[in-house]
Amino acid sequence: MRTAARTGLGAVIATVWPLVLMSAEANPSHDLVAPKNYPTIQAAAEAAEPGHRIRVRPGVHQEQVLIDKYVSITGSGGRTTTILAPRTLVAGEGGGTSIVEIHNAASAAPGQLAVSGPGSGACSDGALGSGVPVLGGARLDLGHARVTRVTDTPAAPCPHSAVAAFVGDLPTRTGSVPIHDTEISDYRGSVVTVLNERSSATIVDSTVTGHPLSTDGTGFVAGAVVQDNRRVGNHIGVYAGRRIRRPAGIHQRVPDPSP
Repeated sequence: MRTAARTGLGAVIATVWPLVLMSAEANPSHDLVAPKNYPTIQAAAEAAEPGHRIRVRPGVHQEQVLIDKYVSITGSGGRTTTILAPRTLVAGEGGGTSIVEIHNAASAAPGQLAVSGPGSGACSDGALGSGVPVLGGARLDLGHARVTRVTDTPAAPCPHSAVAAFVGDLPTRTGSVPIHDTEISDYRGSVVTVLNERSSATIVDSTVTGHPLSTDGTGFVAGAVVQDNRRVGNHIGVYAGRRIRRPAGIHQRVPDPSP
């Protein structure tokens, strides 16, 4: 089930199930540096052992990244380190196209970097499905980061595409995404889509700015709460501090209506 209501923004908290949390601390002796020790972030991710940290140098890194293990990825800042969608996108584990995919029960913690489009495909051939999909029991802990320009050039109004964060899949592929202190902007579809009743997503203390043609703000097959974010012209389940729509199973905490 998908919901769409005009503007507002907040935390999105779905049904929480026990998951192993990943420590924000990493052992410096286990750092892998891209593009110093490894030519790409993906090469570092493939070489990393569970628990390692990948440090990404400043610059624009045009590549798709697939994470299938417990790692952290740290840039030098959301304005100086960017993982940029390549011109041609390849479908990932879940069959969709994305920029950074977390799957296979992995636990990843990107921070101090940006994940950015645009894509350049068409609906029938390689359109950007999502910025960061989290599938197969995986967990993404995204903080002090940016997810931006999740759209195509020219904009491709494809159904269920250009979602900033896509969590889980039907019927059984789950995911978990806590997002905090992060800027999410210029997404063509929705800021977050949560599928599967055992999946969860949270957005707190963040700023979300929708694309002018954004279709909706959230899609859920699980419970949710809205709170403590800054809304800037996007779609979600709260408008001007009052409840607009409450689908079954969703509990909403109304945020302050001021920007």
